[in-house]
This record gives sequence, structure tokens and C-alpha cells, in this order.
Amino acid sequence: MRDFPTSNQEPLVSVVVPAYNAERWIERTLATALHQTYSNLEVLVVDDGSSDRTAEIVDAIAAKESRLRLIRQANAGVAAARNRGIREAAGELIALLDADDLWHLSKLRKQVARFYEDRDTEQVGLVYCWSQSVNEQDCVIRSSLPRDVIEGEVFERLLDENFVGNGSSPMIRASALAAVGAYDEGMRIGCEDWELYLRIANRFQVGVVPLFLLGYRQVSGSMSKSFSKMIVAHEEMLERVHAYRPTLDRAQIRDSRTSLYFWLFVLSKPLSKPSFQLGVRALKNDPLVMIRARSWRRIGRILKSLYSSLGQNQLWTEREKFAGLSRLQDWQITRGLEQPLVSVTIPAYNAERWISRTLDSVLAQTHCNLEVIVVDDGSTDRTSEIILEYADRDARIRYFYQSNSGQSVARNYAIEQSSGRYIAPLDADDLWHTTKIEKQVACFRRSDLAGESLSLVYCWSLSIDESDYILSSIGKRQRIEGDVFASLLKDNFVANGSTPMIDTRYLAQTEGYAQSTTGCEDWLLYLRLAALGKYGLVPEHLVGYRQSSASTSKNVALMLESHQFLIDRIQEMHPEISDRAIRESRNAIHLWLLFNHKFYSPLFYRFLLHTLRVDAFVFFRKSTLRRFFNIIVGMPSLIKKRLGWASVQKFSG
Repeated sequence: MRDFPTSNQEPLVSVVVPAYNAERWIERTLATALHQTYSNLEVLVVDDGSSDRTAEIVDAIAAKESRLRLIRQANAGVAAARNRGIREAAGELIALLDADDLWHLSKLRKQVARFYEDRDTEQVGLVYCWSQSVNEQDCVIRSSLPRDVIEGEVFERLLDENFVGNGSSPMIRASALAAVGAYDEGMRIGCEDWELYLRIANRFQVGVVPLFLLGYRQVSGSMSKSFSKMIVAHEEMLERVHAYRPTLDRAQIRDSRTSLYFWLFVLSKPLSKPSFQLGVRALKNDPLVMIRARSWRRIGRILKSLYSSLGQNQLWTEREKFAGLSRLQDWQITRGLEQPLVSVTIPAYNAERWISRTLDSVLAQTHCNLEVIVVDDGSTDRTSEIILEYADRDARIRYFYQSNSGQSVARNYAIEQSSGRYIAPLDADDLWHTTKIEKQVACFRRSDLAGESLSLVYCWSLSIDESDYILSSIGKRQRIEGDVFASLLKDNFVANGSTPMIDTRYLAQTEGYAQSTTGCEDWLLYLRLAALGKYGLVPEHLVGYRQSSASTSKNVALMLESHQFLIDRIQEMHPEISDRAIRESRNAIHLWLLFNHKFYSPLFYRFLLHTLRVDAFVFFRKSTLRRFFNIIVGMPSLIKKRLGWASVQKFSG
């Protein structure tokens, strides 16, 4: 599935949110809409005559968010409120969202991509996704295995079962709504969304994003819990469908009723009066219901849903809060402030194998105000062609070419071309978790609000192999922040070139990356920044750091030479640094290189002798013993992965 439509301009998506007395949920619901990784959107909230603080809350958010608009009307029902929003919408695509539901932050991007996956995109009128039931605390209350992938011409299947699910799942093409009409405002007690989906399926194809991207709220008193109203509404829906599909036979109508009764039965409490009444209704509707194959398939799905663990495609886990909301605390810090521009700088040399994955991880960031500056350092493969393809699809990507001059020169050139408040370096083979930039910006903002200024914010990383699989699952690392110069000289805890975000006010006071060395030039820059300001930390593994046979960090000679260059420069700037601090820094690089060799290889023993020649007491020092302790603690998980005792997982970003 492509991440973007083929056109240069992403289509505008209009998010329509009908709201009636929704003060309890509306802020969290709007947060999931406004914080989508797809940024070309407008959000229209239609206040359907609320008597609580709903309009006040939306107004307060709209004052700080230009994409949000509040529309007021007298109470007319959810269908009328949705239709009012659709009439006011300017988007090519319409995404409906109930005022108490939650979206995963990638929902709109994935649905837009699905619309443009087919050559004849006009044939697809609606794209839906899967959903999970969440309770009043946003926790998943019902496990769901991956469902059937139902798409194409689906009218009969949709009549049998509303697999679209609910009113917050679909994205609908505006032209399809113009062709078939909007929601039936005469259906005020339910099923108006199912009835609309059937009209669309009668004329257009339906697509699916087979992922759980929606948290569907289950609260007492909700429409889906009012069983008698739902049954009456379903009968109204069948009457309307029969009007434009008079060829419907009794079996189709019978099966549609049976499907509704099964669904309501799942929502009811076991052995309760409503569950008994639903069973009686199902038998009256179809006396043979319990011997039909489709009934046993439904029962099987229900049992799996109730007693099985979650499927691999799910984006959050049972009893955990919805994954799209776990980052709202950070979002609330930056809400009301303009998202600062972050310049992502990527040096690339013969990176055709990795650059697509790297750019995908950048473009999927939940922080949308980015510029992505890629400097092609004289590549001789397809690197430039791939980058330019991405640049055609996303205007945030800027491509520059230079003759081969080295990674540091490319990094500095990218910084010169940048205009962001923050610089986020990224090597062309590494991966970012989708929340990396958002969380680092939030860390900067927290510090600013507290009256402290940070020069750099870093995070933790995981080593990944050439297929994106995790090689080493690093546990809880030291939380080193604040005045870190002495600690950073002893050990480069920032770890690599893809973890930091740098404030350009401090970066301007340095010389950038040292261009006369290769290997420790990032460490040297971090030390210069640490001498100028404090460091912040996002204590999460948000970077996938690529370990390949050709990586610089594997070249022992280069790393040792570069580290000596670092020591020389630091001693020039800070002659007061003690010999002990220099020795500990050398020990750190030696031990790091030692531990990066397989213990049974000749290089390991050759480098072990070299380490002992530099410091004969290295293995008796506290810093070394701490390193050994960390390795031993992490060893069982690594052994399990090597021996196949546990499945190796791909980087979660």
C-alpha cells in the first residue's frame, strides 16, 4: 500500500464530528483528529443543541487550532448534525467521527492511501477500518482477532452484517455522497449509518484498511446498548433498502436480522434478561438458526474474540489505553502553540537499500511541521531517483546533491539549508518511531515552560539488523540529563547520529560536525553542545540503529583514530580536564569496540590485548564492572533470540 496518493497535492479531508452534550469526551476525541499524521485536513464540529460545555470546549480549542471550526444548530439528531457538517465540508474525502470515539493517529493517512491504491479511484466510494471497543477510561474491553478482509462489491455481504462497524470507521468520497445522498434524517433512533453504507455499496465499491485504527466507545446509555431501539431502527432500514432493491429475497432479510441479534447478544450481559430475549427473537426469526453454518461461524468468531489474545495487526493491547492517545500528555504541552518547524537532515551515500524505509519513518511522524533535507553525497546507485520520487509526493522533502565529500560535510550542508527551530539528524539507514519528534519537541517545551533552556534532547535506541529486526533489546538505561559534559566525555550515551534533536540557537555557536574525521564527529559535536547548555532525555527506545557489515561503527581503525581526534580537540578547548577523565573516555571506546566483536573471533582477542595495553587495570575499574553487569543482565533475552526461544520482532516504529 502506498503512503501517499500519486498526485502532488494531498486531497483535503473533512472530518465531521456531530456532538451533543459531549463535554466529557470531546477534547480527547478532537485531539486524535487534530493530531493525525495526515495534516491536510479540516475538522468541523456540529454542536447539535448541547446544553453542557461542549461548545465552550470546542471554541477554546478552535481559538488555538485554525483547522477546527464549530457549527451550531438546534437539536435535530445525529443524522441531521452529520449532514450539516457534510454540507459545510470542503474536502474531497469525508471522515466521520462520533464525539466520544478515538482514532489511531495514522487512521486518515492509511485510508487516503487506500483510496488511491486502485487505478480507477472513482470506483471506490468508501474505505473503512477495523475497531476495538473501549470503555470510559479508554481501555480496550474486548479482544478482537483480525477480521475478514471484505472489499469490492459488497452489498449483499454488508446487508448480512454491518462489517463497517460504526459511525467513526469510514472515510467516504464526497462525490459518492453527492450521488447517493447523505444520512437519512428520518432515522433518528439508529442504523442511519448502516443504511447509508448500503446505499453507497449499491453504487460503488468499498475498500478496507485491515488494521484496528478506531477506539469505539462503549458507555451505559449509548445507542448501541439500547437493544429495543436498534431492533426497530433495523426494521426501518430494511424497509428503505427494499424500496431501491425490491429483488431482495426473504433469506437475505432473515440473515440480516439474525446478524443483528447475534451482535446485540454479544453486547448484552451473559444470562441476563436481554440476552434471553434476543435468543428468543433469533429463534422466531429463523427456527433453524442454530444449525446453519453461518451461525456457527459467527459463534466461532465471538468465542475467539472473547477468549483469545489480540491479533498481530492490532495497534494496542488488551487493557492498555488506546495507542493513539498514550502521547496526548505531550500533545497538550504543545497545543495552543504553533508546532515548531523541525528540520530533519539526512546525509545519503549509496543508500538505495534503506532510504525508502528511512523516509517512511520520517513522513509518518506525528509531528507534522517538518522539512526533510536530504543531501546526496555523490551516490552512484538509485539513491537520487528514490528520493526525488518521494519529493514529488511530499513537498516537505528537499533534495540536494554534492560530489562525494563525506558524511560530516553532507550533514553540515543540510544544516546550512535548514530553517527549523530544531535540527533532527538522521542517518540514511536508521529508523524512527513515529512519535520521536513529537516527544522530543515536548521535552524542549516542558523545559522552556520551566524556565530552563536545553541545547539537545536525546532518546534511547535499539540495534536492528539489515532486515529491521531487533538485534539487542536494550533495557532501562541510565537517565543522564542536565549538566552532562563530564558523563558524556566518559561515555557517548547519546549513542549515535540519529537519536538527538538540537536547538539551533546552540548549534549556531559550534562549528557543526568536524569534517576532518570520520567516526566520532557526532560525539565531538555533542560534547561541544554539552559545554554550552543542558541536555534533556526522552527515556524511550525511539530509534532503530542499523547494524550492517559496512557501517562506520564496525571499522575499528577509523573509530580509534577518530576518538583520538576527539580527545585532542577537547583538550584544546578544556585544558583543565584531568588525565583520569581522558583515560576513562579511552576505556569507554575500547570496551565498546570490544563488546561489538563476537567473543570467538580472532579480532576479539586481538582487541582485548590492545585494551589491556592501554589500561592494564581496566577490568578492575568500577565503570567496567558496571558495563559487565549491564551485559549480563541483558544476556538471557539475547540468548533466547539467538537460539530461537523467542521470536525476533521487527522494530516497532
